[in-house]
Amino acid sequence: MKSILQKITGNRILGVLVGAFVTAAIQSSTATTIMVIGFVNVNVMDLYQASSIIIGANIGTTATGLLASLESLNVSLYLSLFCFIGVILSFFQKIKKIGNFLKGLNDICWS
Repeated sequence: MKSILQKITGNRILGVLVGAFVTAAIQSSTATTIMVIGFVNVNVMDLYQASSIIIGANIGTTATGLLASLESLNVSLYLSLFCFIGVILSFFQKIKKIGNFLKGLNDICWS
């Protein structure tokens, strides 16, 4: 278990993503934090690894709240704006991929 957690959380960015994913999966940043504190207490993780996971847990909680609040927004207006910006950006060779991504985001959300 210790070697698996060291591989997963050895990188800060990956640790943040793991924290956000675990929080999204169990819907509780408190439970994620308590598990991480338990892992630190039994020397399965060090404080460096634990801090990135806890930051990810807080980001996951914030993202969950943000997604829940999107119901009150007019999302179609924002998606139309993304599509318009994507069409404009697709004319420029250096940032054409970003423009195609924004256009594709609109297609995915409305299909």
